[in-house]
Amino acid sequence: MAVLLALVLAVHGPKLLVPGTSLGGIHIGDPPAHVTALWGPHHGVCRDCSTTTWFFNDRPFQPQGFAVTFHAQRVAALFTLWQPNDWRTSSGLRTGDASAAVTATYGALPRVPCPGYDTYLLGRNTRIYVRNDVVWGFGLTRAGAPTCREARS
Repeated sequence: MAVLLALVLAVHGPKLLVPGTSLGGIHIGDPPAHVTALWGPHHGVCRDCSTTTWFFNDRPFQPQGFAVTFHAQRVAALFTLWQPNDWRTSSGLRTGDASAAVTATYGALPRVPCPGYDTYLLGRNTRIYVRNDVVWGFGLTRAGAPTCREARS
């Protein structure tokens, strides 16, 4: 069983947000080699993104998953995609929870309306994304990065 767990973590990474620290076991500033060591070499590459962006989908041709953007060969941002299953924070907030769970878990946080969703700001670089009053996902960025992500058609 321990070998199977290690294999799952090696292939899919830990689906965990540690606010201010890591998302999916990856930290801001990590090199691409660390990302592939943790999440594996199989990922999509965004062709229309302004910066290098890798997508790790939970299942082929399905939008749910995890994305990593790079700047100068270092991780610049991390975010979940399309409300993936089984992601949580170190304090127990999960994707799919009601938005009230954000406040119940972390207290009142600044909320920024973005096109199609809201972003709750936890510290300088941690994001909790809420859509239709449901926790949709999580993000971790470099300090000073834009709060709202660009929408892709």
